[in-house]
Order: sequence, then structure tokens, then C-alpha cells
Amino acid sequence: MSKTQFEHLFSPLKVGPMQVPNRICETTNTINSSMVPGEIDDNFIAHHGAKARGGTGWIGSETWLLNVPFPPVTPDEVGLAVGFAAEFATYQSPAFLEGKTRFCQEVHDAGSVAIVQLTHLSAVWSPSAVPVIGAQDFTPHVMGEEEIEFCLNTYADAAEAAKGVGADGIQIHCAHETLAYSFLSPV
Repeated sequence: MSKTQFEHLFSPLKVGPMQVPNRICETTNTINSSMVPGEIDDNFIAHHGAKARGGTGWIGSETWLLNVPFPPVTPDEVGLAVGFAAEFATYQSPAFLEGKTRFCQEVHDAGSVAIVQLTHLSAVWSPSAVPVIGAQDFTPHVMGEEEIEFCLNTYADAAEAAKGVGADGIQIHCAHETLAYSFLSPV
């Protein structure tokens, strides 16, 4: 592959106020190296740092789970995403944020940009009562305005936390039956 064959691939890209050194992007993915309860470990930082040093201009880190329970949480919901997310550190955990600060610094030291992805898991809550069929069949709770406001505020709070640890940008995860995804459905 010659540089002229893909001349734009290796050229800088401006995204809003952010300058990306090239157009090579590592999308957000899970490498499952973080320690329980979701704290960032040295392997996570080394993995992403190596990709940045190898020339990847845009480094996406694992998803930040925003499932802070909003009262009341029913026993049925505990076994779903709320219970799943409760086992992992959140954007409010000092240990998690310290690890993400180290991640961003490692990526920046290599000359790349660090992007984090935010998500609310599941359809425990939803804009409509469309049944979820899968491992646990249930009909989600239809969100009221107060709950929607709560979720929007967690996105805003997490975005501020991402900025605080040095992230250059955020992505909103809107697939795989996440809460944001459920708002895209016509039903």
C-alpha cells in the first residue's frame, strides 16, 4: 500500500475543535482486561498505548456504563442491566476515573486522541412498553419525564467526567438494545 494510494488516510482530520493526526481509528471495543469491578488495569493502558504508538490516530476506549439506579429499582430489574452495571465501576468511581486519566495520558503521549463511549444499558426502562424477548422476557418500564431527565443528566455528568480525565471527545453508544437505541425505534 503506497501513501499516495490512500492519501487522505494519513492526513490530519479536524473534528470540531479536535485535531486527529490521521484517519486511522480504533473504534470502541472491549478487550476484557479491566479488573473487577471494572477498574482500569495496566494491560488496558498498554494495549491502547501500543495502538496509538503504532499510528492509530483515534483511540476509542471501552464503554462507560451509566446505569446509576434511579429509585425505585424493582427486584425484576436487579437481574437485568442495573444489576449487571452495578458490578462495574462507573464514571463516579475515583479508581475508575484515575485509570481513565492514565489511559488518556498514554494515548496523548503517543500523539493520538482519546475518545470515550457512554451508554445506558438495557431496556429496563424504555420510551414504550414493547416487550423484550431474550434471556429474560419482560416488558420494560415506560419512562416518565423525571426519569428521562435523570438519564440525560447522567450523560451530561459523565461527559464532564470524561473531559476531566482528559478525553478529547465522547461517543453515545446507540446500538444493542441500549436505552438510547430504544428511543430510535418507531414502536
